[in-house]
This record gives sequence, C-alpha cells and structure tokens, in this order.
Amino acid sequence: MARICGFVEFGLRSPDAAVALDMVRGMALPDGAPAATLPCGSAILCRASTQPDGGRDVAEAANGCALVADAVLDNRFELLARLRGVAPHLTSASTDEQLLLAAYLHWGDDFVRRLLGDFALAVHDPARGVTLLARDPMGMRPLYHGRGTHVALFASEAAAMLRHPAVRPALDLEEVGDFLVGRCGGRTTLFRDICPVPPGGVVLLPDEADADRIEMPPSALGAPPSGPAGLADALRRLLEEAVAERIPSQGRAAILVSGGLDSSSIAVLAHGLARKGQAAAPVAIQNVFRDLPACDERAWTLPLSDMGIRLATVEACDQPLPGSPELEQPLEGPCLGWEGIAQAQCGLVREAGADVVLTGDCAAHHWVAARDAAARALVEGRLGALAWQVPDLRSAVGLLGPGLMDPLMHDLRLAVGRARISLPSWLERGFAERSGLIDRLQQDQRPRVVGRRPEHVAGLAGSVGRAVTWRNRQFSQMGVDLRCPLMDARLVAFLHSLPVTDVHAACEDRVILRRAMAGLLPDSLRTRTAKAVFLPYIEHGLRVHGDAMLEAFRAPLLADLGAVDAGRLTTAAEAFLAGSRKGYDLWMPLTLERWLLRHGDDLRHITL
Repeated sequence: MARICGFVEFGLRSPDAAVALDMVRGMALPDGAPAATLPCGSAILCRASTQPDGGRDVAEAANGCALVADAVLDNRFELLARLRGVAPHLTSASTDEQLLLAAYLHWGDDFVRRLLGDFALAVHDPARGVTLLARDPMGMRPLYHGRGTHVALFASEAAAMLRHPAVRPALDLEEVGDFLVGRCGGRTTLFRDICPVPPGGVVLLPDEADADRIEMPPSALGAPPSGPAGLADALRRLLEEAVAERIPSQGRAAILVSGGLDSSSIAVLAHGLARKGQAAAPVAIQNVFRDLPACDERAWTLPLSDMGIRLATVEACDQPLPGSPELEQPLEGPCLGWEGIAQAQCGLVREAGADVVLTGDCAAHHWVAARDAAARALVEGRLGALAWQVPDLRSAVGLLGPGLMDPLMHDLRLAVGRARISLPSWLERGFAERSGLIDRLQQDQRPRVVGRRPEHVAGLAGSVGRAVTWRNRQFSQMGVDLRCPLMDARLVAFLHSLPVTDVHAACEDRVILRRAMAGLLPDSLRTRTAKAVFLPYIEHGLRVHGDAMLEAFRAPLLADLGAVDAGRLTTAAEAFLAGSRKGYDLWMPLTLERWLLRHGDDLRHITL
C-alpha cells in the first residue's frame, strides 16, 4: 500500500527533489509515513508507504530504468517463475517493484497485460525518453496525470500535482456542470489539466498520449461451460479464488456489508475460509440508521448474523455530513457526503485489527457492461466475434432490439419534442449550454446498451470511479488495503464471455450469481432484489445542515463562477426546508460550495 508521484521536466531543466517531497506531503498519508525519491535524469519518481513501518520500495536497473508502484499482485508467484530465467537476481524476497521492473525490461510495454491484481505504476525509461503510467483494468488504484508550464506530472492524488509551482489550476467546465446535476462521472477531479489515467489505461509522459489500453485477460476457463449449472459452478470457483487471494494468510479481513447480494456473497465466502482454518474470522461492518428505517441495513444483514458472521455497526445518522469542519475535503475534488461514515468505518476496522477491507462496491456494473459489449458487437456488425455466443436468430434479435432500435426511437422522440431535458431551477441555463451539459444529458437519455466499453467498466457508471477513489483514500490513510473480489479481472473477463442468453439474465438481476451462491447464502438473502436505500439520508443531512446551507447559498462562489443563480438557489433551499419540495438536487451544489469555501486560499486564482 503506497502513494506515488513524480514529474518529468522539459528541455534542459533538472527536477527539484524539494518540489517532489512537497508533492508527497500533499497526499493523504499517516504521520511519519516513510518516503523515497529517485532522480532519473529529466524525471524524478517518489513513493511513500501508507504504513508508518512500511518500506521505501523503489526499483532501479543498471540501464537507468526506474519504477515506483502502488500495487498488490495476485499472480506474483507466476510472474516470479516466468522471469527467473531472464532475471536470476529475483527471489521470493524480491519486492513487487523489483518484480514489476524486471517484467518491464523483459516484455516492454506489454508487461502490463501480464499483471493480475490492483495496481498503479510509473516506470521511467531514459533510453526511450518516456515515463510510462499504467493502471489496472478495474481502476482500483488511483493514478492521475497532468501538465504544467514546463513539466508533465503524475500522482496517486490530484492534490499532489497542485503543489508543483508550475501547475496553475483551472476548473473544468464540463466536470463542474456534471457534478452539479449529479452525473459525477468517473474522473474524480474537477481540474481541466489533471485527469485520471483511465482504468486499464497506459499513458506516456511527456507526450501524455494514450498509448494503449490493457485488454481483459482471457477467462481462466477459456470458453465457459454450457448450461446454467456449469456457468454457476464456474463463477463460484472464480469468486472463491478471488476472495481467498485477497484475504491475508496472517491477519484479519473486514468486510463492508449492506445486505445486498454482492457484499453478502463476499462475507459468506470469507466466513467459509475462516471455518476451514484458512483465515481469521472476518468482521462485517454495517451502517445503522436508527431514525431512518428505509436506510437501516440491519434488517437486510440479519441472515449473515444468523450464520455466525460477526457484525459491527456504524451509527450512521450521528456522522458529520459534507463540508463539516472536522472532516477533510481533499483538494482534488469534493467528497460526496459519506466521508463521516467512512471515517467511522475506519475506526471499526482499526479496532478489529484488520489488514484488508473487502467491498462489493461497483461490482454490479460489470453485469450491465457484459451485455452492452455483446450488443455493441452486433450493432457494429462484428457477428463473427459473437457467432458461438448467439445460438439462434431469436437471441440475436433480443440484443439487436435494445442495442439499435431503442436509441433510434429515443432520437425520434427527441426530434418531435417528446423527450425533454429537465434542469434544476437554480442552474444557469447559459452555463448549462456553455459547458455542453444539455447535450450530455440528452445523450444520457439514450439507452446505454451500445455506449460502453468493457476495458474501463469501473469508471463509467455514475459515481463508481469516485466511490472507489475516496474509499481507497480513507482506508489507505490508516494502512489498510481496500480490495474488491468481484472486480477481479479474471472474473470480469468470464462475465464478458458469457453466452448472450445468460448475459441478458445477468444484466437484469444477476441470475448467474444467485445460482452460484445456492447452498452458501440463505435463500431469503440470495433471491431478494431489494436492500436499504439512502436518499432519505441525503434529505436528513440537508435538514440537519439547513442553516449552514442557507448561509452558503446566499452568496455562493458558484454564482461568481456563473454556474448558479444565488436567488433561485436560496428560494429552492427555503422551499425544501419548509417541506414543500424534495431536496435531493441541493446536495450537489452544497457539497461543491463547501469544497470551494474550504479551499478558498488554495483556489484563489481558480477560473472556469
């Protein structure tokens, strides 16, 4: 567990180690976290451990190549076996960084396709004059890149890059608009010149050209077995392996559970490993909302307790909400209001002595993307790639209908004025047009069957990428590793290889996962499709912070930026507090306004 950063100077300038160390200090790290810097000609690479007693691991080769990484490799032993013939200096005691650098030297840029696990890395190759950045296909480890006046930079946290004197931050017009209406995207930064390396992306500095994307590895089973039972058995084996690989052999795992299918499946499999003596008994963490029954997770997680799984609870209604003085608001962009709950979860993880936190966050989006990929192939005419997947004409029509006809029908409704875009009353329409928000919202109304690419599933659906990033940030600060077994690249590749008929079922209600967990999950949990909802918590938070919300909206910085109308925003807030309207749409401008206020000194030169 680590944070990495660095930069490449243009021309004849030499990188300043003091600036690099200041970038390290800009990241969220425990007090006393050890850091190492590695000058490499025109570049400088830095790595800081998130554990106070962690290593200062960087790797350097005789030819001047150097590498830093934030990585957990799931195929470490396989890589070691394949590289020993060409890198005899490697041993079982070699660090992940040494192993990764040897892989780069042997396979070149293609080495990232041979990695399994969660990783974000940077390797500087002076002979080529490039620094290569890469991120795992699911985007579980954060990594950003950007430009200054004479440098190209990278960092695990966008805030680190803003510490470089050559960087002049400017807000991204599109991202601000998207955030205000809750689109959020997967960028996790509101800055124009600071972008995440896409999940599964490879970026080359200083050109910052997207060189390639990491392909999903082939399914561990090749072509999937036929029939519902065979597919369910194969999925269960893959999920069991993914959970087992992410639980430490020495130490304990904590699991964030909501009572939903994904997190419950992970909890039950981890519990099974403990009963076999292969791991310590996990602790499951749930959120309790005593005054908000619709949000309370206890009723949904009760079957897990009946199985003997230890449950710890966070009193979620007592947690501070966005912008509260006691909570950190990272400079790279606003949190979404769950940081108080995450902070309390961190405390429970620490009490349990856990080394790893397992989560089911974001996994459900793979099921949607698998069907989207198949539909996209049909619409684009790549029938050969799907010939074995489409058993008959009926199943092909089943995909082609939603994949092609639904978007066409939507465009027809748009043309005749039947489909309309509704904007919040307080949002300046001129800003919405100038930022392209209206066009993007119209595209959102199109059915999404053909609009996604499986290579970067994690960053595409709403706030998925943002949720992964802020959870990773919270737990890494206390030296705990965040892992999601359902985002194992092999498991996702398996989902994308499913026959079309099964993909349809998986997309709608994850039938295959339900079959796979038969006999392991209680049927009362395995077959249900509902769980706790959290919209009431948003309204609760807005009412608790009603006075502060009105104060923030009377003269908002967002109005100075031309994004909102202060009068209409205040009127909407007053109407909500009087009980005459819903207030969900006020959550995002309040969160963004609080972020701007918190970082006013840092952002005094900010512009749109």
